Amino acid sequence: MKKNVLLILSLCLTFSLWAENEIPRHGLSTHIGGSLALVEYEYQYRFIVREKHAISATAGINSIAIALGFPIGINYTYGHKNQLLLGLRFLPSVLIMSFDDEIEVPAWIYFTNFRIGYGREIMLFKQPCTLYLYASPAVSLVHGNIIPWAGLGLTQYF
Repeated sequence: MKKNVLLILSLCLTFSLWAENEIPRHGLSTHIGGSLALVEYEYQYRFIVREKHAISATAGINSIAIALGFPIGINYTYGHKNQLLLGLRFLPSVLIMSFDDEIEVPAWIYFTNFRIGYGREIMLFKQPCTLYLYASPAVSLVHGNIIPWAGLGLTQYF
C-alpha cells in the first residue's frame, strides 16, 4: 500500500513539473512568398526551446506555378512577443513547365534559401499566432545565381 501511495505521489509531482513547462512545439505555417514561391505551406517542430531562444526543424511544400518545391530547413528565433527570425533551407524543386524548348520537363533544380526577418505574436480568432515578415534570398546550387525574394507568413503553434 505504501508503495502505491508513493508511486501515485511521485507521478503527480512529476506530471505537475511537466505541466508548468508546456510550450507548444508543433506549428503549421502559411506563407505568401517564402522559399522561392508564391504560396508555401510548412510544418515546424521546435526541438530546442530555452527562455527566449527556439530552434525548429521545418518541412514544407510550395509552388510558383511552373515548379513545385519541397523546402527542408532549420529556423532560429529569438524573443517572445517580438522575434528575430533566422533560417536556412535546402530547396529541391521539380520544374513542371518550361517556356524554354531546350529544357526537358520534369527537371529537378536545387537551391539554398536564407531567411532573416521579424516576427510578432498576435491573436487571431482568439488563438495565439505569429506573423512573420522576412527577406528570403535564394542561391542556385548549380549556377550560383542569387535570386532576391521575400515572404509574409502566419504560424500557429499547438
